[in-house]
Amino acid sequence: MLAACLFFPATTLVWLFIDRSSPNWDDAWYLTNSLQMFDKLVDHGVLGYAKGFLSVLGFKAPLITALPTPFYLIFGRHWHAAFLVNVVSMIVLFVAVYSIGNKLGNSRVGLLAVFIVGTMPLLYGLSRWFLVEYTLTAVVATTIAIIVLSDNLEGTWSLLCCGVTIGIGLLLKASFPLYVAAPLAYAFIKGRRSWRAWLMLGAPIAMLALPWYAVNYRATLANALDAAYGTSAIIQGTGPIFALSSITSYLWILARKGPSEYYVAIALIATAFAFARRGTKTDRRHAWLLVALWLAPFLVFLLGGNKDVRYVAPLLPAFALATSLAIEAAMESVRWRAALTCFVLVYPLLAMTSVSFGLPYRSTGLGYAHLYSRRGWPQSPILILIAQQAPVRPGERIRLLIASDRGMFNANNFELAAVGGRLPFDVSTLAYEKDLAAVVNAVDSASFIVYKEGGEPESPFFGRFYSDMVEHVRHDARFTEIPFGGGTLPDGGTVRIFRNVAAMPAQR
Repeated sequence: MLAACLFFPATTLVWLFIDRSSPNWDDAWYLTNSLQMFDKLVDHGVLGYAKGFLSVLGFKAPLITALPTPFYLIFGRHWHAAFLVNVVSMIVLFVAVYSIGNKLGNSRVGLLAVFIVGTMPLLYGLSRWFLVEYTLTAVVATTIAIIVLSDNLEGTWSLLCCGVTIGIGLLLKASFPLYVAAPLAYAFIKGRRSWRAWLMLGAPIAMLALPWYAVNYRATLANALDAAYGTSAIIQGTGPIFALSSITSYLWILARKGPSEYYVAIALIATAFAFARRGTKTDRRHAWLLVALWLAPFLVFLLGGNKDVRYVAPLLPAFALATSLAIEAAMESVRWRAALTCFVLVYPLLAMTSVSFGLPYRSTGLGYAHLYSRRGWPQSPILILIAQQAPVRPGERIRLLIASDRGMFNANNFELAAVGGRLPFDVSTLAYEKDLAAVVNAVDSASFIVYKEGGEPESPFFGRFYSDMVEHVRHDARFTEIPFGGGTLPDGGTVRIFRNVAAMPAQR
């Protein structure tokens, strides 16, 4: 167990140290807001920090922006330090999974489940993104561990601790109750709880989560519905939600980019052997029931509109435990089971190092898990060049429009570079404009326009007016191009910077 808590966080730290790619859309947004939250603490004290916490993300639970604050205090105001949140979450996740496996089976089940969790593409991939889901997975697993270790919440302290983890989970993501509802309901039904138990559980939840939700519940509900069935769901879907082709496509994508096809195959084979055996020594029906309850929300994602695989991350520890229980049952009387189990686990470890580091062989990326990049993106040099071209007085801001919207080149990671470097930019995007008139108005109002020419093509959903924008700035006399000598971008594109001589910095 100690080896796992050292090895897997170490590989994550090494990957983060050598990777030079830019944060993507959401993770750049979270990182930017985490820096702004830290600035509120430094500039306005604890009261200003608390006020900022209630409004920092508006329609999304805000805890992810506050978690890096201790690391900024220790290591300085550098957004890279925020990824230590994932490293701590990884250790918490491993301890929770081992505890559950040891309780439901034995120490072998716990250790095997930890290894599987550490080598599943979706989970080790998400440990290198600053998104909610990895920390959320750790909090879900911790909540389930409290339920299991306390024998279905027997005792006041277990109820209070469970309430605390649920409150924390709600501040990470509004959908947190979905992941723990079935095991929690089973614990209360089996224990025939009184109203005092509900009070002990509910008090810390209300203290932690109620203040934020009382202010932001309407925007949060609207965003949750849109994420599940709105525009973003359509973009990240696989087609009509009840169509067989949509379901099978999603299952294939999930198997490949989530636990991996290898682990799915191992789980199926081990389960078949376990049920085919006769006279097994151990009855683990309770363990299988708990795992099934933990996995129950998968039906929601299977039949929902949004098919982004990261949303099932909090369910993957249950899959790891189910696989471990099946392997243990299938090999219960096998003489060389330790050696055979180690042999079975060699490939996932090699696959992880190959996807992440190209060793011992190069492998294609698996969604959120991919090879590190040696080449960085020039957001900061671009902003410094523009700031040199447009010196501003105190209180003035430069209106910067990012007309491209790709994962490594978008308004979110430009804003992160601006906030990280304390540069006076108001960054906006064209990605969500609905008509050409709005695009032209946004371009004409900006002091500077930056876009990427060539390389990865623009999104058909968010780059519909890209060509019109390029034509406008190239042929309008108010716009003059500023050469950027940074060479081609990692995707082969070229940076274009235009200054709007008719626009002045925004006064504040």
